[in-house]
Amino acid sequence: MPNPAARVAASRRGWLAAAGLPVTPAALVAPVLGAQPGAPGQLPGDIPNAGIWFLAVFFALLVLCGIILIGCVGLRRRLAEARRAEQAAEARVRATEIALAESEERFHSLLDNIPTVAVQGYGPDRRIRYWNAASEAIYGFSREEVLGRDLLDCIIPSAMRNEVRAAMAAMADSGRPLPAGELTLLRKDGSPVQVFSSHAVVQTLRGETLLYCLDIAMGPLRLAEQKLRLLVENAGDAIYLADETGRFLDVNPEAERQTGLSRQELLERGVIDLDVEQTEQGLAAFQAAIARTGRASFETQHRRKDGTTFPVELRVVAFQAEGRASLIGIARDITDRRQSDEALRQSEMRLRRIIEAARDAIIMTDADGVVTFWNPAAESLLGYPAAEALGRDVHGLLASKRYGEAGREGFAEFAATGRGDIPANSRDLLARRKDGSEIVVSLSLAALDMQGRWHGVGILRDVTARKQVEMQLIEAKQLAEAASRAKSEFLANMSHEIRTPLNGILGMLELLKTTQTSGEQSEYIQAAIKSCGRLTRLLADILDISRIETGRMSLVAAPMRTADLAPAILDLFRLTCREKNLDLSCTLAPDMPPVVLGDEARVLQILFNLVGNAVKFTASGSVRVTAGPLPVGRLDQVRLLFTIADTGIGITDVQLATIFEPFVQVESSYTRRFQGAGLGLAIVAKLVRLLGGALAIDNTPEAGTTVYLSLPFGRAAPNAEAIPETVVAAAPAGFSILVAEDDEVTILAVTRMLQKAGHRPSVARNGREAVAMARETGFDLIFMDVEMPAVDGLEATRAIREHEAATGRSRTPIVALTAYAMPGDRERFLAAGMDDHLAKPVTGSDLTRAIARAAGKGEE
Repeated sequence: MPNPAARVAASRRGWLAAAGLPVTPAALVAPVLGAQPGAPGQLPGDIPNAGIWFLAVFFALLVLCGIILIGCVGLRRRLAEARRAEQAAEARVRATEIALAESEERFHSLLDNIPTVAVQGYGPDRRIRYWNAASEAIYGFSREEVLGRDLLDCIIPSAMRNEVRAAMAAMADSGRPLPAGELTLLRKDGSPVQVFSSHAVVQTLRGETLLYCLDIAMGPLRLAEQKLRLLVENAGDAIYLADETGRFLDVNPEAERQTGLSRQELLERGVIDLDVEQTEQGLAAFQAAIARTGRASFETQHRRKDGTTFPVELRVVAFQAEGRASLIGIARDITDRRQSDEALRQSEMRLRRIIEAARDAIIMTDADGVVTFWNPAAESLLGYPAAEALGRDVHGLLASKRYGEAGREGFAEFAATGRGDIPANSRDLLARRKDGSEIVVSLSLAALDMQGRWHGVGILRDVTARKQVEMQLIEAKQLAEAASRAKSEFLANMSHEIRTPLNGILGMLELLKTTQTSGEQSEYIQAAIKSCGRLTRLLADILDISRIETGRMSLVAAPMRTADLAPAILDLFRLTCREKNLDLSCTLAPDMPPVVLGDEARVLQILFNLVGNAVKFTASGSVRVTAGPLPVGRLDQVRLLFTIADTGIGITDVQLATIFEPFVQVESSYTRRFQGAGLGLAIVAKLVRLLGGALAIDNTPEAGTTVYLSLPFGRAAPNAEAIPETVVAAAPAGFSILVAEDDEVTILAVTRMLQKAGHRPSVARNGREAVAMARETGFDLIFMDVEMPAVDGLEATRAIREHEAATGRSRTPIVALTAYAMPGDRERFLAAGMDDHLAKPVTGSDLTRAIARAAGKGEE
């Protein structure tokens, strides 16, 4: 492009030529000087005179100077614009260079922070221009050591240098990177290192060509590959690698296990061969979906080698491998899950059917008490259709008005913890029906955690009828308890009323025996005493039944000699058997333990009742008693078997069902041959049960009965000895004894028996007299009746004990001599301050033993 000066000169020449004037300076000056072209002083053309020519020339010069001045001003303006354009271009270049530097810095910073990829940058001359931290780690050279050096001198083995030199030159010339592959290069210490190397050619904005090499050490890569291979081969899911057409390229062992096909057989197949539900059209649609999103997940059916199918959950991901589209499919066998889902569905269906068919109302609420479930039984019971009940507050819907807001307090704690007053085992409460009526329901509540929120499940059962029955039962129980109390009071009263006159009768007979009587009179007296004995035993049996029924029968476990059982039985029944001409025997087994731990009195009571029954119901023949040990699994226990066999009348099956009931006998007609109240076997059955034993009967009517009795005993120590029977020493004579009694016959009998025993009796006919006499006169012993006028025996005893404590007088033995002999009476008397208890009727021997016991305590 011509510069501004050239443009001005051209413009000037054009103007002169147009005016018909010479265009060169010499041609312009010649006329002035008077010269002609080719000859000095000759003027050009036909100009008339020199003055006009001069003026024309002068004017032309002025015009020329103006034109030159104008051209210079334009030139200056254009030069300024060019300068500004040049400065803007330089600024853009500087900005571009800064941006390029920043870009290179970011690029290098990115490469520096890749810990596993070694990146090196080279120029076409193979001089190293970039070396990141991973390169330092892999090759051992620091950045400062290699920058500016020839690549061939650093990490290329000598055998590869010519090949590398040529390859890098070709890459720089063509601009195409070398193919990636594995190389063996050198570390700083000369050791070889295997890397996977890939390359890139980068054209910079400056027009430079840079070569970049990206190396990954094969050691970690192979380790990662090995881990991945282990994961794939041991995965619980089948993994398939397929090309874009669905043809399998690789499979893992789980795929072989799931399908029953070998790896080679699978590689000869594709997705469409394995997927039962897949078609050509479906495969095309699937491929299109993969192309859009790059992944897919669905459930389908796969076919095994044997033709059977199984459900799978399939997840497919698309990726690029070596420039080709590929697919990875992960198939999970969900047969178990499908079965579980089906089982769950069936279970839920059964549960729903059960709930819908349940006769109990089932209601569910959320933590705020809002109804979320309402079964058909709830509709029937409470009158609200499910659609009307759902979403409503259960308290406002069902709670009786008498409860007010009392049921709402528990919801806050229940919502937070699932606990509180809401979930309880069971409770009975009033529920309000839709029509306003109230019913009694049994409510069972449970708490369920559902997705982090507590729900309450309530089961309601209408128990209105049951409550009515319960009230009736309570009333019946109260009536029964009242009847039981009446019976106990009746027994106590009858016992008391019978024992007092019986005591007088027996006392008189005892006294009569001590007088001079004829043989006939003695026989009558003995018969009367025997009858009194029967009546006394009846009273004792009634007391035992009452004790057992009220749970007041106490048992002891003390050492007892088994050898003493046979003599006790024989001594009691020998005379009766002799009178009936019966053969009575009692045999103990040779291996019978000599001493066991048990309640000897209760064992003898059972045996006496059983043997007594056998003797009573046997008219002829024999009664045989045997005893021996039974095998037992416990080391601390002994079990003995007693057998009582007779040749009596036997027992029918109908009678067996009732003979252990109180007051029931084998014969109940007016013509019965055997006496008794029917309490003996009832007491036996209750005592056997109380002792933990067992009772069995084997019999043949009119041929005899065998009773088997099994009782447990504690195993005594090898050196244990039975507690010897207490021998009461003879009571000392000459005691001063106060008899506090209001019954004149008893006073006569007791005082006379005491006098005949050598004692000095005094009489107080009520409790007040007894207290006064005890305070005034010191007695050696007091026999105190309980039921007396003015002051009873218990109050009198307490008054005497208080006086003794206040005065420091020694304690006088007080023995309750009373007709009260029901369970708990003895304990009540001892608690009042008495020392012993005698139940009427009493004999002289009973009084003597009581005096001896009191004397023994006094000596202690």
